[in-house]
Amino acid sequence: LSLPLIKSENKEIIEAVDSIISLSKKIENLRLEKEIELIQKQITALEKKIDNLVYDLYGLNKEKKEIIENS
Repeated sequence: LSLPLIKSENKEIIEAVDSIISLSKKIENLRLEKEIELIQKQITALEKKIDNLVYDLYGLNKEKKEIIENS
């Protein structure tokens, strides 16, 4: 399995990572549990988006994705 390079076409991955970093920093300054929970849900959604983008980058089919997610 060769490692694909992240190119400008894959900027969604970079943007999602940048958003996670930004949101993680934002959590540090929050006090309300509801706000923290909302940000954590956004981070989880972004992580899932990154997972799917990476699966596509490697050309993984549904079966292989399920193997990875269930391990």
